[in-house]
Amino acid sequence: MDTNQLWKERLNSHLKMVSRYMRLIFNDHLAFALIFFVAGFAFFYQNG
Repeated sequence: MDTNQLWKERLNSHLKMVSRYMRLIFNDHLAFALIFFVAGFAFFYQNG
C-alpha cells in the first residue's frame, strides 16, 4: 500500500466520523437557537 492511498483512506475515515458528530452538534445547537428565538419573540410580543 502506498502512502497516498493510506492518507486518502485516513482522510475519508476522518471526514465520515466528523460528519456524524457535526450532525449531532448542529441539531443540538439548532434546537437551542429555536428555543431562544421563540422566547425572544414571545417577550417582545408580550411587551408590544
